[in-house]
Amino acid sequence: MVDSKTTQLDARAMAPRERDTAILAAFDRLAVNETLEVVCEQEPRTVYDTLRTTMGGDYAWITLDSRPQQWRGALTRLSARQPASRPGGAPAGETASESGCCGACGGVAHVELPRRSR
Repeated sequence: MVDSKTTQLDARAMAPRERDTAILAAFDRLAVNETLEVVCEQEPRTVYDTLRTTMGGDYAWITLDSRPQQWRGALTRLSARQPASRPGGAPAGETASESGCCGACGGVAHVELPRRSR
């Protein structure tokens, strides 16, 4: 078994837009095989969707505890790959306020689709 460093983030007191941004920023700071253990009131699905979109298979998402009013999960970085940006154009690790996004959607609503040539 590979030993890895674990960072903990209790996001239960954060507003949803702050929570998602804080989780993504903490994940972006992880080194390969490091884990972020997150505690929230519910599963942060927008964070899951953002990682799935921007990181592909370069992370692991494990639910450790799921009960009413509490979700606890472990997010592990599996490669050194850093996304150039998060949805909405915000550089990875940048907070919503720094990018100009309000953060309410977790940045997911800002995904830009490729433009078609005419």
